[in-house]
Amino acid sequence: MRMNDVHNRDLYEILEVSPNASQETIERMFRYLAQRYHPDRQGTGDADRFDLIVKAYGRLKDPESRAAYDSRH
Repeated sequence: MRMNDVHNRDLYEILEVSPNASQETIERMFRYLAQRYHPDRQGTGDADRFDLIVKAYGRLKDPESRAAYDSRH
């Protein structure tokens, strides 16, 4: 499985949160992880992981999209 293949990964695991996490917690963890793995950051930058984090957050930030994801997983 490719690192950036978000379709085969648990989005909550990518963002290191519980499926019961609030929207605020998801946003807070997204900001933390995006900053940590941003490709421009020396030492911890990881473009593939950053892309995965952005895609996971994009799916979970919208309540309707999150509900659809939850019903399938």
